[in-house]
Amino acid sequence: AHADGNYYIDEEGFKKLEANGQIRRIVAMLESLLDIATSEARKGDRQGLAPVNLSLLAERLADLYADSAEESGHRFIVAIAPGVVIDGEEMQLTRLLTNLLDNAFKFVPPGGTVRLALDPGPRLSVADDGPGIPAEDAGRIFGRFERGLRTPADGQGAGLGLALARAIAERHGLTLGLAPSECGATFLLEPEAE
Repeated sequence: AHADGNYYIDEEGFKKLEANGQIRRIVAMLESLLDIATSEARKGDRQGLAPVNLSLLAERLADLYADSAEESGHRFIVAIAPGVVIDGEEMQLTRLLTNLLDNAFKFVPPGGTVRLALDPGPRLSVADDGPGIPAEDAGRIFGRFERGLRTPADGQGAGLGLALARAIAERHGLTLGLAPSECGATFLLEPEAE
């Protein structure tokens, strides 16, 4: 610390911090790729699934995101039907939902709205009134390392969030798709057609 009480980082220290940040991003990317591969390999495998109260899980996450939404200047609307239970892996379902909510809040400018809805079925949607997803991106946004044109200029993320969310959905016998919407983007999670 200098006499003024502030800490300063020299060029070598800055390079080490930058390298550590890159290493953390690479590790997170590898973990996501492993999670995608594991979920894809276990598609249709009911072993390890247990009843999960999706309503309570969504309510807990909504409470966490409500505080962030208020701080970031977003409007967050939540409509969760009680008692929606599915067989699943709670941590994986949590990751799926947080990926969808993170994306919505990342792409909606302050003052915009994000909606989380859950109905029996289950039918879960995360919608926003942000810039939306161009039609030419709609078919590829669920691919690995794909990032839509609406990706923020900061370039954060490796383009694995939606690929992981879709793999987790399929592991649970659900589909995750982009629903038509007049503005913004609407992601819809529902049972696979039989």
